[in-house]
Amino acid sequence: MSVLPDYKVHELDLKQHALNQPNDYQALKNYALVLTKHMQYPEALAICMRLSADASNDGEVLSALCTCCAQLGLPNLAIPYLKRIEPNYLQAVLWLANQYTGLAMLDETVKLLEQACLTYDNDPTVVQALGVAQMGAGQMEQGLLSRPFLSTRESIYQRRPEVVQAGWNPDTYWEGEGLTGKTMLLSPIMSGYGDYLQFSRYVKSIRALGAARVLGYAPSGGMNQLLLSCEGLELVDLNYPVEHDYWTENYALFAHFFPKEGFLSCDRYLTAPPVNAAVQGMLETIEKNAAGRTVMGISWNSDASTVGTRNVPLSVLLPLFGLSNVYWVVFQRGWACAEFCASGLNQSAYVVPESISFDETAALVNALDRVVTTDSYLSHLAGAIGKPVYLMGSRALDWRHMNNETQSPWYPHTRIVRQPKLGDWRSVVDELCGLCGSE
Repeated sequence: MSVLPDYKVHELDLKQHALNQPNDYQALKNYALVLTKHMQYPEALAICMRLSADASNDGEVLSALCTCCAQLGLPNLAIPYLKRIEPNYLQAVLWLANQYTGLAMLDETVKLLEQACLTYDNDPTVVQALGVAQMGAGQMEQGLLSRPFLSTRESIYQRRPEVVQAGWNPDTYWEGEGLTGKTMLLSPIMSGYGDYLQFSRYVKSIRALGAARVLGYAPSGGMNQLLLSCEGLELVDLNYPVEHDYWTENYALFAHFFPKEGFLSCDRYLTAPPVNAAVQGMLETIEKNAAGRTVMGISWNSDASTVGTRNVPLSVLLPLFGLSNVYWVVFQRGWACAEFCASGLNQSAYVVPESISFDETAALVNALDRVVTTDSYLSHLAGAIGKPVYLMGSRALDWRHMNNETQSPWYPHTRIVRQPKLGDWRSVVDELCGLCGSE
């Protein structure tokens, strides 16, 4: 008798609770949110529409509704619900801008933020959001005029209390001063693993300005060896006081250096660590099971709440797992990995243990032929060490991939396979089957 994975048991528990109390708003909401997370979009959408029928403007429900509409290719269905939200305060404007962006309606996003710039007297937060939207629409030069991702000492004091509360002194925030003989510290504030890997390419730009030292933080999860391969970067433990003259953020590195230096695209700027005993054991198993086939890594889902439109349903990926010439190494984690294993597909693939460190992941990726992934830390890791990547791209991709490009401007060996229209993952998978099937 098969045992249901934990994620499915939780989903069914919420379903039963909603059935037992069909008029309980919170019970229905909880069920709709977990269905959205588990990519059960038609059923989740139906519940979200029911919950929103009485003109309720619950942000979590409407966000889930928009994610469902994006994944089902129904962006216009979300518009009446978004039009109910009056952009009469700043957070409402920014929330609406995020929803329109997730629906790949960048023109609507830009129009909303342009009007908000007038309404809120060019509030810096709105101006920077407009710049990001313009870059996402492919208007890189126009967007950069808004100086996105750059703060000032004054703005940190006034608008970013969480930065001060985390112990970062606004008085030493780098505003472009000379760095000769100075020490720069990179801050993890508002930054994920992929951001750190991507923008570490600009460490050498800091050093070129005369900085004596560039200090980076050692993240949890074991990424030290990979980061220490970044020329000019030293790692420190932020659990202890670190002497420095200035600090800055990963995204700010892009804002400071891109206008003059561009994407700094190169074959690789990080080096994968050597294979240790644990990775060697994995590779021996993979080589034996692959039996001469092309070996590719794959990941298709992130649990991060902000990336719902980037995730690909497992059911759509089935043709890829049916390719006879490819052996798959699955880097998926969390409930999506449990779903994969429950389907039985793990019997013909290698599932990487979730306990693997980032350094071990880099060593393993470096030994593969290629990686297929969504916009995630894995795409940045593989690109940074020069591994060929097929990036599965939604029409609502992050600004870094802009609007229509098929070649990543950041990584020369990364090809973006985009949805021809919002929600159309099947066309992406069809194209990937042709590409992967010919290798």
